[in-house]
Amino acid sequence: MQNFFNYGTDLFSCRFQIGRIDMPMQLAAQGIVPGGSKSNYRWVGDRVRFPEELDEIHRLILCDAVTSGGLLISLPAADAERLLEKLHAAGVEWARIIAEVTDEHPGQIVVE
Repeated sequence: MQNFFNYGTDLFSCRFQIGRIDMPMQLAAQGIVPGGSKSNYRWVGDRVRFPEELDEIHRLILCDAVTSGGLLISLPAADAERLLEKLHAAGVEWARIIAEVTDEHPGQIVVE
């Protein structure tokens, strides 16, 4: 994530596309949140714009240290739909397009 901010780009992410997070929500509601996730949440600080209505549990889960972006693929927008179709055809049904890189808010991630 740190490299992302060094490029001065912007990530636009739609919360409703992130998918089901039932188990992490249940654990976080019980106060079970990895220390790395809490550290990530503190580190992103003013680099990420969360919607005001998004509670802290959801914010912590979006800063999850367990995956740390390891389940993300970045590619040109023109190729995204085609790759998504291939992933779905290969049985990766949970694959989603969750964000796009823009130049609207340099150096920030905007969560909607």
